[in-house]
Amino acid sequence: MARGSAAEESLLNSKAGTSFSNAQSQGTQAQGAFTNLYNNPGYTQSQINTQTNAAVTPIAGQVASAQHTLANRAAATRNDAGLVAAQDQAARTGAGQESTAAADVQVNAANKALQQQDFAAQGLSGLYGESLNSASNLYGVGQRAQATRVPSQYGISLGKLGNFGVTA
Repeated sequence: MARGSAAEESLLNSKAGTSFSNAQSQGTQAQGAFTNLYNNPGYTQSQINTQTNAAVTPIAGQVASAQHTLANRAAATRNDAGLVAAQDQAARTGAGQESTAAADVQVNAANKALQQQDFAAQGLSGLYGESLNSASNLYGVGQRAQATRVPSQYGISLGKLGNFGVTA
């Protein structure tokens, strides 16, 4: 890179400083969002209750409908033998289905919380990852260090072209 005037260098440093400030501000916002997500992952208890009610209510309706159908059949035939046992069986089946549905909602909520915590942890890790000295590179410290690098011991460094006069 050809050497520019002091005004060009000042302009570049000013733009780099502005970019760094913007990145730092966005990083702070991202850190807050990731930290909040990590500390409060998943659904709220109110949302979990709503999901549980939505999963269990249709099953309860089916059980009530089955019991009503059994009672109507017993009334129509005037034979209530086995009615109580059939209604008990319908209630047991419904209770099993309701508990399975409620447990599925809880497992889904726990998995969602773990996913969001993992996402937040990865996001925080990305903010504090390998490029801790990126600000130095942004201001050109790395380029200046390369420009003042001592040429190879036996010859002249030609950059990408290789070293001239170096014998292995």
